[in-house]
Amino acid sequence: MSRFRLDSDAEMTVPQPVYEYIGPPKLVDWDQASLVKWRRAREQYEENIHERCEWTGEDYKAVVRSVRSAVDPDMMTFLATYEIGKDKSQITDEDIMVKVKERCETT
Repeated sequence: MSRFRLDSDAEMTVPQPVYEYIGPPKLVDWDQASLVKWRRAREQYEENIHERCEWTGEDYKAVVRSVRSAVDPDMMTFLATYEIGKDKSQITDEDIMVKVKERCETT
């Protein structure tokens, strides 16, 4: 068979790599059900990034997006004002995850 098809496309001898965008889930609601769902999605996102880093050799900390970057701006204002009590610029990923965990584990 020739190197070219009749429609002039080149035949590829090596399969092309397929890349999938893996984005962090957005935190937009503060009700318990939404937080439980978001927390599961965040865990799955982090597992996917770990797996990707194992395959590609990338540094996990350089690839994973912070929790803070996945929080909706209006939600960040709410968290700063009512839940955490800090200025928005001083809120860390740990601050957010502590509040999410508290809210998810209340009955």
